[in-house]
Amino acid sequence: MRGSPIHLAAAGLFCLAVGAAYGCGSRLQSGSRLGQDAGIGNAGGNGGGSGAALGSSLNMPGEGGSSLVFPSPLPSADAAYTPIPCACGQISSSDCPGCMFPPAGAPDCGSVPAIHIVYPPDNLLLPPNLNVFSVQWTPYGGPFQRFSVEFSSAPALDWHILTACANQTIDAQSGAPSGGCELTVDPVSWSKLVSTNRDAGPVTLQVRGTIDGRCASTSTNSVRVSFAKEDLLGTYYYWKSSLSPNSAGGQVWEKVFGDLNTAEQDVTSPVLSGLRCNGCHTLSRDGTRLLVYSDDNDSDDEYSDLTGWLLDTSATPHATTIATGPGGAPGGQSPGFSAIHPLNTYYVTSNGLPSTSTAGSVNVPANGWSLWNGNTGNLVGATAVGAPGTRPTMPDWSSEQLLSELLAGRCHDRRGPTALAVRSLRSGREQRGRRHELQWRLLPER
Repeated sequence: MRGSPIHLAAAGLFCLAVGAAYGCGSRLQSGSRLGQDAGIGNAGGNGGGSGAALGSSLNMPGEGGSSLVFPSPLPSADAAYTPIPCACGQISSSDCPGCMFPPAGAPDCGSVPAIHIVYPPDNLLLPPNLNVFSVQWTPYGGPFQRFSVEFSSAPALDWHILTACANQTIDAQSGAPSGGCELTVDPVSWSKLVSTNRDAGPVTLQVRGTIDGRCASTSTNSVRVSFAKEDLLGTYYYWKSSLSPNSAGGQVWEKVFGDLNTAEQDVTSPVLSGLRCNGCHTLSRDGTRLLVYSDDNDSDDEYSDLTGWLLDTSATPHATTIATGPGGAPGGQSPGFSAIHPLNTYYVTSNGLPSTSTAGSVNVPANGWSLWNGNTGNLVGATAVGAPGTRPTMPDWSSEQLLSELLAGRCHDRRGPTALAVRSLRSGREQRGRRHELQWRLLPER
């Protein structure tokens, strides 16, 4: 309680409900005297209130009947108090300016469609600097006139966002109306939630709807959302589809996490120009190398026309290419799945065609990998991995500088037998586990 022994018996510290408006009531300030400034007299006295016995409640004049509860024993009149900041109130979304909503305790609306929260899921943990967040629920439209999206966590949070849900959401796959509503939590509301509940208990989220401004029906479910202690720092990369005259394509984009002021940036178009679909990619741990596989954007799914490009993403203002193809030319690397060394010194790529293919001047076995220099893009060599007929794919490079790979053999059932292996690049030793007995063990370097 950060030194304050005063609690509110209603929803939140010093949060006072007056009709449909929510606000924070009178507070005991640091250095104030109970009898003089807060209007609290001795039992039966005339200090402005009716007096309060130890542990009892006291109605504050003009504050809608909310109560202050004093613990026993009552502190001295000269005690100083630092009240907990109260994130209590309501705000209207842009589709509902000046809206009002029935207060807590309003009668239920009776026979109306059930309100159900679809998103977020229950027990969700969010980074405090996410800064943008949405709530989705059903139903959309009549008989409801408006909704109140409500966040609460005693003793210091009781925050409501009012919306008319003017437009229903659209299903991203079918393009058809979803029959639901969505509210994006505004920056002011987000700051209220985080300031009171960072690294604290969960916030309870519920949605209420009204059909006439007098009754209010509550959602059939509520969800709990928690906020982590530390911010999530970094830049994330992702592929985003786009349309072109040929067909569907796409590019790799980057975005600084939680930064609402800087727009997302297209990483691949400025350097891999033309009608391309730059899709599957691998990013180094420090974000300075990006290996991306590029195809024409005719959506034909031809694996043979994929080529790999190694990009230096530390360059400004745009990434630059590093030679990877035959003859030292940028691009032209055979397709496959890749993994970059933690120090960017090397990267490996599976043979995805599969065939005994040529990467530069080195033949890469169908069951093998090619090894490349992460700084120059030069081909270093190739090696077989696993027994003939197996297909090593989806490698990953651990921070301990060992290499793990997924080995897929010939299909003996509809899934095909697989094994997970951990291999030391120095010693060549490896540890494998069957499909249902995956073993992650670090092997000592030799």
